Order: sequence, then C-alpha cells, then structure tokens
Amino acid sequence: MRIYLSIILALIFSFCLKAQDNLAIGQWRSLLPNTTGKYVTQTPTEVWFASDKSIVIFDKEENSSDFLDKTDGLSDVDIRILKYSEENDIIVAAYQNSNIDLINPNNLNVFNLNDIKRNLNLQGDKSIYDIYFYEDAAYLSTGFGIVKLNLERMEFEFTTFTNIKVRTLTIHNNKFYAATADGVYTAPLTGSNLLDFSNWTRLETAEGFPASYFSNIVYNYKGTLYISANDILYTYDGNTLTEVLQYPDYSFDFVQSGNNKLIVNMRLLPDLRQRYYAIEDNGTITQHIDPFFLSGVGTSVIEDENNVWWLGDLSQKFKKYSFNTETTEVITFNSPYSTSNFELEYADNTLWVAGGSITDGWQLANNLSGFDSYRDGTWAQFNQFNNGQLPDIQDVVDIEVDPGSGTTYISSFIRGLYIFDGENFQNFNNDNSPLTFVQGDAEANCRVVGMALDDNNNLWMTNHATTEPLAVREANGNWKKFPVVGNNNLAKIIIDQNGNKWCTTSDDGLVVYHEGDDLNTTSDDQIRHIRSTNSEITVKQVLHIEMDLDGDIWVGTGDGVIIFECGGNVFDESCIGVRRKVERADENLAYLLESETVRCIAVDGANRKWCGTNNGLYLISADGLDEIYHFTVDNSPLFDNRINDITINNKTGEVFIGTGAGIISFQGDATVGAKTHNANVFAFPNPVRPDYEGPIAIRGLPQDAQVKITDINGTLIFETESNGGQAIWDGRDYNGRRASSGVYLVFSVNDRNLSNPDGQVTKILIMK
Repeated sequence: MRIYLSIILALIFSFCLKAQDNLAIGQWRSLLPNTTGKYVTQTPTEVWFASDKSIVIFDKEENSSDFLDKTDGLSDVDIRILKYSEENDIIVAAYQNSNIDLINPNNLNVFNLNDIKRNLNLQGDKSIYDIYFYEDAAYLSTGFGIVKLNLERMEFEFTTFTNIKVRTLTIHNNKFYAATADGVYTAPLTGSNLLDFSNWTRLETAEGFPASYFSNIVYNYKGTLYISANDILYTYDGNTLTEVLQYPDYSFDFVQSGNNKLIVNMRLLPDLRQRYYAIEDNGTITQHIDPFFLSGVGTSVIEDENNVWWLGDLSQKFKKYSFNTETTEVITFNSPYSTSNFELEYADNTLWVAGGSITDGWQLANNLSGFDSYRDGTWAQFNQFNNGQLPDIQDVVDIEVDPGSGTTYISSFIRGLYIFDGENFQNFNNDNSPLTFVQGDAEANCRVVGMALDDNNNLWMTNHATTEPLAVREANGNWKKFPVVGNNNLAKIIIDQNGNKWCTTSDDGLVVYHEGDDLNTTSDDQIRHIRSTNSEITVKQVLHIEMDLDGDIWVGTGDGVIIFECGGNVFDESCIGVRRKVERADENLAYLLESETVRCIAVDGANRKWCGTNNGLYLISADGLDEIYHFTVDNSPLFDNRINDITINNKTGEVFIGTGAGIISFQGDATVGAKTHNANVFAFPNPVRPDYEGPIAIRGLPQDAQVKITDINGTLIFETESNGGQAIWDGRDYNGRRASSGVYLVFSVNDRNLSNPDGQVTKILIMK
C-alpha cells in the first residue's frame, strides 16, 4: 500500500472528544416542539404530560424533566389520552388515530396494540375519549362503544357496540355507568351479557333525570357517584339525584380526584373560557385559578402530594397551580415553536425552519408560527408573539443564508421579504420596494415564495402571481424585476452552475430564465417553459428542483422524478429531461418513483438523493438506479409519511426531515468530501465499547477516498471507498466475524488528484 506525503497519527482520546456529540450512524433524533402539555397523569414519583408529539416526564423529587417520543420507542404521535394505572403500574397512551401503547414507567418499555386503529370493519368514529381502570382491566370509552382491555395479558377481551359516543365510564356499587351523548346507561357488573347493549338501561325520568339529556361525566369519588346531565352536576345514590354545581352557560368537561377533594372543570362554549372548582370532602365548593391563566382548552388535571395541580391544556406551555398558595406557574422548554415546517435550511452550523404554510390551492394560510433557528442544541423562536420587530409576520415559507456575511433572508407568502442581520429586521413589500401585491386579494398581500443567492450575492426571489414574478435585490441594495411571459405563478427557485434560474410554478411545469450579460436590459434574456407538452414531465404538478454534485437538475413532480442533464444547453428544445428506468422488486422495469408525489429532494455528500414524498422518505443512489432506503411511519420513527422538506448538515451527514407532524433527523453515512484529506481525520465511536453493535465512521476524508483497515500486525481485514468525505466500517472482517479487541489502523489514500496525491492514517480501539 502506497501512502503519499506525510502521515498524521492522532491520539485515541482526541478522537473521542471530537466524536462525543455525534449521533451514531443510522440513529434518529427528534426535534419536536415541547410547548404544550395536552394531557397529564402521574405515577408515585413522576408527572407525565402528553406534549405536542411526545411525552414530557417530570421527576417530582429531583425537579428534572425527560422526554419520550417515537425515536425512543413510542409507536405513534398525537396522544389523545394518557393515564396511569396504579394497580397495574402501567401507563396507557391512546393516540388520536386510536393506536394504543402500554408503557412501563420504570424501564420505559413499550407494548403496542393497534387493533382498533387497523380494524377496517370499524366504520365512523373510532376515537378513544376516556380510559377507566378497574382491577386488571382498562375500559375504553370510544366513539363506537366500550372496549375492555386486559392489562395483565395485554389483549382486548370484549367490545360493546353502542352506536352512540361514549364519553366516559365508571363502576359504582357493582354497576357500570356510561356517560354518552344520549344520557347515562347502566348495567350490572356481573350476571349480564355486557356485549349486548340492549342489556344496558338508560337512566330516565323515573330516576329523576330529564327526558332528553346528554352526559359528559360519571365518576365514582370515594363511594359517591357524580353524574352530569346537560349542564348540571349531581350526585346519584341509585334512586335520587341531588344537584351539586352549575354555572350559567358553562358545560362540565371532566373531573378528577385530588387530595381530599374532587377537582371539577367547566368550559364556556364557544370561546372556551374555563372554570375550575374544588369540591372538598367537607362539602365546601371553591373556585380556583385565575381565569386569564386558563385561557385555552383544559383536558385533564392531577393533584400531587404537595397539593400542586398539574393541568393538561391544548394551549401553549405546561401549567401548574398551587392549591395551598393559589399561585400559578408556567413551564417552558428549549424547543421549536410548533410542528409546522414548510422549508428547512442548514447553513453555518445552524438549522433554520420556515414554519409557515401555503394552502394546497396556493392561497394564504395565515400561519403565525414564524421561523426558528437551532444551533448548538439551542432553539430561538421568531414570530409576532415573541419579537416586537415582527408584528405582522405570517406564512414564512423560505429561508436563505448568505455564507459570507451570515445575513439571513426570510420570505413570507403574505408580507414579502425580511432581512435579518442577527439583531435587527428589515421588511420589504409593496410599500417600500418593487415587490407587488396580488390583485384581487382581500388585503394588499405581497407573496414572496422562493429565494436563491447567485455568485455575486444578488438575491433572486419569486413574487408569486404578479405581472413581474421574478425579482432580484442586488448586493448593493438595488432592485430589479422581470416579466415571465406565459406564467406568472413562479414558486421555488434554484440557480445552477451556469447561472440559470430554475423556477417551479404552482400550476404548470418549470420556467428556466437567464438574464444575459447585462442585468439592466432584457434584450439578451433567455427564457424557456418546460411542461408536459415539450419534455418528459408527465404532469403539471412540479414541486421541487435540486442541483446535484454533477450539476444535473433533479425535479420532483406529482409523478416521480425527472432529471435534466443538459448542462448549458437547457434552452435547447432537445433538452427534455430523462425519466430513469429502475428495476422493481418484481424484476420489472418502472420509472424512478413513478406515481409518487415527490415533494422535496436533497443531495448528500455521496451525490445520493434523499426524496421526500407523500408516502415517506426515500434514499436513492447517485445515478438514481438503486433504492437504498424507504422509511415510513410503519418501519421507522418518522412522525408522518408526508415529507415537506429535507436539508443536510454536510459536515456530519445528519439529514433533517420536515414532516407533517414535526421535524426529525437521521444520521446518514455520507459527508461532503474535500479535494484532500482533512487535517483532523477521526473515527467514531472511538473507542468502540463492548455493547456497541452499530457502524463505525471515519470522517474527514476526500471524495472517493480508498480506505483500508488492518490489524496492528498489518493484516488487511476490510476495505471500502468513502461516501463523499466519510467511510463506514461495520466492525467485521471479510468473513463477517466481529473484530476482536485491539487497535486497528485505518489507511486512507486519495489518488484522484495525480499531481498531488495524499494519505492519512488513524486508529480505532475496539474493546470487548
């Protein structure tokens, strides 16, 4: 083996320091907005909140918090109800889609039950509205009836189909009581066929109930049965109703046992104001908590041993209330503002998230999420609720960062262009720039969608649905606009290596534009519309464009991917694109991602293509012929199969994926390679611990480096070629045997540049 120039030997402990913050290859990381405590329950030592897409766990004694989501083993997102069974020491999480997880709170092991979710014979409302524990069972109140779940055997025992929504259930004096949209129904605990709903008896006027009523509450509190009928809360002893509480125009929503008190929630419709009452064991009824603090939609409450109320609420933040001092507290976490994401951009070690949206019909969504940045583990939120310089910002749909100055450009589909220098914002719209508004809008809305910087730091942008839909703000601050005859509905934009501006449209194909040698005249401009009538594009729906490392343009459409390999000849009519044919699993040929709606494409350091669709995430080989991965919600921690956008940290290979339910990242195995070896080539993890079974990465290599791994005696056990600037070793030799304990040498040679080849050596320590 020839090693050119100097060989740099780095110490093992320095490799460990460099790699300590890296994800393992193939590992997922969630980037979710832990901003809302939607539902709350408690174990003897912890308080558990169902957050936006995850679970937040508070340790009562240590006053610390932890997080649990799909990357940690949860089966789904969007928890509707979270309840703890003390008798069975298990937490039941019921999701919005009726999926169910049984979680061991001690080791966080998860057992999934998806029978209700996947039962195609269940028509109509399958939602789970409440969970009631009795002995070794959880009784689920659902939109179609009552389901008994055996928590010991972790299986369903029976279903009572009611044909009406069951709001909640309880057991009192050996009888079931079910609160429904048609009143309260009851049945004996034993001696009756509970599966047949005709054996359940409705409580009617003979028992003192109204002739027509609905019920939201049946609750057994210390041997007393509480029942709501319409908007009045009663106690019921089996014969007599006794009124306990009502408030004009408020409806009862839920109750919960506290410390020597019953906590009652009431809600005013339609503005959702709330009232919380404590019915103490001595009969005293007291209203608690400042109503302003409770602006939101309460879902649940628990009281801990210190008389602190923890409140589940659909509004922002996590809420606490001290019953003793009648003081309130809001808990916040370091996280993005919301799950909303339209565009992702990774630049200068920072992830930027455009948190806005546009409707499918390309109308204003009035999304107030603004935008976020994520750097060194810290999130910063920018929107009209937390930044006085952004009073009107809405529908943020793109972010572009100048790599030289760090200036950040933000486009809004309703407020034009924002420029952020790290401290201050400037806003350009139809009032102070050539950007114009869309005629016919209810307000003077300035729709800027895509942006791209050229080699001269001129910012090009699309001013959607205007007579001059292409605009440029030059580096000196001057503005110019250009008409695009034939289509004004320009959307996303990229600039290729020849300076051509490629634009998607919201209604029909692509537009390619070049301004010629003189920006101030249109006489030398070139323009071409690429549609289904003059190219291999088969549909009008074009959603994304991306240039790969070879300068080819990859186009995501509503019917797969089209590749333009025309170089500087894009304005020739002969440049019609290529639909790559690939071999399917059945060995027949098909077009690349045929019939898939390809919403976004990102290119990694090995020139492979990450393609986001409505059906999950694909990784395609550099030439488009091989499918490497296809991740979906069913085979990966992905939060949603709808992929909005993808961006990549090319230094580490981490792939950031914006889904319809929030952002997640995946540690890829490719980084961008330089022309020569980095001075700090290193491996991770290093040392390789005995319990580690994953791949080992060697980073800091040039493109297509030849990598050989030997034992300390020089025996070759593995060789490969780098993926961009990174090589992967599975820790096994040629025979598939796990490498023994010891030090291994990694030799990397770059001889692509024959006039100046170079090489590197590093070490890997494997511990058994």
